[in-house]
Amino acid sequence: MPPGKTCRPPASFAGCRDWQARRDALQLAGKRKGRRTHVPLVIDFKSGDKLIINGVVVENGGPSSKLIVHNESAILREKEVLSAEDSKTPASRVYYALQCAYVFPQHRDDYLRQFRSYLADYATAAPSAKPVADKILKEVDAGKLYKGLKASQELIMHEAKVLDDLRQSLERNLPPEGEGQEG
Repeated sequence: MPPGKTCRPPASFAGCRDWQARRDALQLAGKRKGRRTHVPLVIDFKSGDKLIINGVVVENGGPSSKLIVHNESAILREKEVLSAEDSKTPASRVYYALQCAYVFPQHRDDYLRQFRSYLADYATAAPSAKPVADKILKEVDAGKLYKGLKASQELIMHEAKVLDDLRQSLERNLPPEGEGQEG
């Protein structure tokens, strides 16, 4: 195929060197036949970045690169990973348990039990979190643990807002320091 040309479905793409055009052609062919097609995940992997892929920590020790993941796998970027030491609040414990269920499928049932217990406790203590808790459970029950993790981030934001509102309420209702004390 001459340079600058792209493959266009339904033409055969034998000899086409443009990877994206081949992917697009396969997707279009799959849509025409009513099949769901899989699009590879492209990850910009910067120097020094870490990922967890199916429970394995991978670090880029060289220059920036792109990873193309062609099959389904459990992937978390370093910025999405919460350590056990950092899961100190009820909402972060929900996230951590679900993260472990996602990354360690061999212990998934145990972590999901723990996750459900933490989430139920949180929703009981903070009824305003029920819509977020329901959203998380919907994703997890559908087997979409990564989407459940994303929704769990909303729970952490909810918790921060509740605690901030409580702090502000206390500040408004407490006398200024030094007032109201016998001396």
